[in-house]
Amino acid sequence: NKRFSIHNIQPGTHSLEITTSGHMLKSTKAALVLKVEENKTYYIKMLNPPAYNFTNRVKIIEVSESLAKPILSECEQETNCLK
Repeated sequence: NKRFSIHNIQPGTHSLEITTSGHMLKSTKAALVLKVEENKTYYIKMLNPPAYNFTNRVKIIEVSESLAKPILSECEQETNCLK
């Protein structure tokens, strides 16, 4: 959807989760566990399965700043995603 969001969280271990639901498939859940350090930026990317992959399994991964910056430059920041 060409959007991204920014979140400030406390240092420590966090489980980042996304939940998706397909029309004919059961809901699936993906999680990424991060050990967050103070004053450090983390870039997270959601990987959607190809349309022909009927498992409907979405993955969430950490990516490097060098990979994230060009992608973010083409996206719009979402500021109300937690509402």
